[in-house]
Amino acid sequence: MSTTCVGLAAGQQDRSEMEHLLAVAVQLLDGVVLACTHVVDGAWAASVETTADVGRSGELWALLQEHGAGDVAVCVRSRGDDPRIDDPRVDVAGPVGLRHAAGQASLELAGRLAGRAVLFPGQGRLTGEVATDDVPALSAIRAVEGIAGTPTVGTRLVTRDFVRPVLRAGALVLQVRPFGEEGTVAPFEVPDPTPCCAAHG
Repeated sequence: MSTTCVGLAAGQQDRSEMEHLLAVAVQLLDGVVLACTHVVDGAWAASVETTADVGRSGELWALLQEHGAGDVAVCVRSRGDDPRIDDPRVDVAGPVGLRHAAGQASLELAGRLAGRAVLFPGQGRLTGEVATDDVPALSAIRAVEGIAGTPTVGTRLVTRDFVRPVLRAGALVLQVRPFGEEGTVAPFEVPDPTPCCAAHG
């Protein structure tokens, strides 16, 4: 199955603003598989992987403008392309000063190099409490990693309905810390007290 990775950059210093833009892009695109935030050149950027035909970057840029996106760069990159070489099918639109960040975000997602997943397969199954051992079977997360030696085998994950794994070495990894009673853990990242609309699942 062919997929396309879209990178977005608008120079935001506030992650919630980037997540709002990401939510708009997700609503405009069909077949979304994965949506992530990234830090590129000291600012937030985002990426979306989709199985649908995105078309040219200029077309998506125009749609984003219709939805009030403002100054934003859009990079469209084929998932099947080798991220180590220049790809003539990489297509970028938007302000020149933001294009590198949009391209880098799409590159990081395409190569599974980095990113913080806001939307990912199986996310809807990780609600309430679940066994940490079951997380890989329930979702696209491949490993649960304890911060500072926190045990994760045979423990319970208190999701707080807010799970944000990170891409590392080609896989989604969920970092957790101790939470509540012994034998329970929670995602290391705590829910935003004023969550953005990007956190749909």
